Amino acid sequence: MVARFLIILLLFSVSTFASNCMKCHEPHYTREANCTICHRGIDITSRKDIAHFNLITAKYADFLINEKVLEKAREIVNDSGCRRCHVLEGRGNILARDLHGTGGKNTGEYIFKMIKEPNEYMPDFHFDNSTINKLVKLILFDGVKVVKKENASYPVFLDSDVENVFGKKCGNCHRAVLKNIGPAGKGDIGPNLSGLFSEYYKSKILTKNKKITEDIFRKWLKNPREISEKTVMPIIALDSKEIDDLVENLK
Repeated sequence: MVARFLIILLLFSVSTFASNCMKCHEPHYTREANCTICHRGIDITSRKDIAHFNLITAKYADFLINEKVLEKAREIVNDSGCRRCHVLEGRGNILARDLHGTGGKNTGEYIFKMIKEPNEYMPDFHFDNSTINKLVKLILFDGVKVVKKENASYPVFLDSDVENVFGKKCGNCHRAVLKNIGPAGKGDIGPNLSGLFSEYYKSKILTKNKKITEDIFRKWLKNPREISEKTVMPIIALDSKEIDDLVENLK
């Protein structure tokens, strides 16, 4: 009796939430979700362009059920340090946009392009298309399945050319999004230093992928070869006030 009731309820929910979708498409995975959860769109209209608004295409539509791909994407996120700038699945820094909102509002193709063609201050990880597809599915999953506890907003700095210690002394080789300044530096010779002191930043040279401490960073600035004999980084003339400024803004 209970099973029969559940079947009737399931059929009712499918017909209620996706009746217009099924006029054109064969139903599938009806036990996992309704049409708009997996594909978005607006199912109460018969106009194709509106019905398919912000559509999650078939290429990415298994983001709710492909656990193997999601776990692989989480490994990529951890290895690449994405959370040193972004919040993903409720964890990370807020130097850049919270990816929960990105996954909840945008198409898979849009998110793919954001990663494939990063902006000026996002590191280019040179991911191949297969890797990016996995990351897109995790971001889409975050936008639907992860419960948002609070809005993780981040500041927007309109005057990115303001003079600062990082820009003057480090910016020829490095870039970073700084806590109190915003984007700084123009160099690509050295690594992007955004979120340097966070638990998500990994450096084989400085700490063998362990968290970078202020003490290690200060020693590095004083004489990089005390930590790594083969480093190509020169000794930079910095007074104590400038070092304090760098430490404070790179937190």
